[in-house]
Amino acid sequence: GKAIVLALDPAGTFTWNYEGAPDGKVLAGDWSIDEEGRLVLAADDVQMVADISLDENTLQFVLAGSPVGDPGLGFERQ
Repeated sequence: GKAIVLALDPAGTFTWNYEGAPDGKVLAGDWSIDEEGRLVLAADDVQMVADISLDENTLQFVLAGSPVGDPGLGFERQ
């Protein structure tokens, strides 16, 4: 698969890039944590909500509503 890079800025903005995308940028906008502890990525035309867990340097990202057992995506801190 293609590499995906998720960057969460302390100021509350994010970028979501994947290898091979035009100009390398796919999504950009604001991020927050909702009242249920889920990560919310809000861009102009889309919003992604994910259950997240942290294990040392890995963020596990599973979209809300994914089938049971879906491993989601793992992002390693760089």
